[in-house]
Amino acid sequence: MSIEGIPVSCEAEVAYQIDNEGLEPTEEEPYPAPEQKIFQAAVCTWIRETDRPAEDRTMDWSGRAIIGETEGSLRTILSQYPLDRLIGLTLDSANPREEIRQELETQLRKGVPKLGAKILSVTLGDIKVDHEVTQQWIEVWKAHWEQWSAEHRARGHAAQVQHVENAKTRAQVMMITNIAEAFQPLLASEQDITSKLVLTRLFMVLSRAQADTLTRVYLPQEAVNTLKLLREMII
Repeated sequence: MSIEGIPVSCEAEVAYQIDNEGLEPTEEEPYPAPEQKIFQAAVCTWIRETDRPAEDRTMDWSGRAIIGETEGSLRTILSQYPLDRLIGLTLDSANPREEIRQELETQLRKGVPKLGAKILSVTLGDIKVDHEVTQQWIEVWKAHWEQWSAEHRARGHAAQVQHVENAKTRAQVMMITNIAEAFQPLLASEQDITSKLVLTRLFMVLSRAQADTLTRVYLPQEAVNTLKLLREMII
């Protein structure tokens, strides 16, 4: 059960064996194991409740490794998590399956040696909710979070577009201001305004705009082409 007491299911696959303490297999003994570990596993038998069927009344070392250690540890670990995090409905943290698997493996590696065994690997499946009413509640909750997330993404995108448009507007205003300031001295002077002088001033403004980090990004391609053409004409 989750921390709220809601039933969940999760499959765990555990590979284990009698602890061979690193002994290498040989043709005479393909599955070597110290006698002490074999004896330890052989005597690790539980006598269970008398109301159980006779075939289920005893539990050997293998059953204890799975039912006693694996199931017991996994139940305890899952009971420490809220349901929304177990099934991946939270936005502030990742799915904890790998975190749970690592914790389960750590506990098993500490617990099964007393049975004369050792853990080879631990794999954890998806965490699921089977209760029909709870599953409907989850679907509603999930839809709420998805709607909330979509709205926030939309607002973020709109803010980004607005930011870009504002930057474009500022760049355009700056461009117009720079052009006006460049031609103001010509209009105030008494000298003849020739086409070459106008082009020179315009070339100067566009060159500065191309070098500026703000206006350069939003400088139209036509303006860039004009700048190149002006450069060729003046040179």
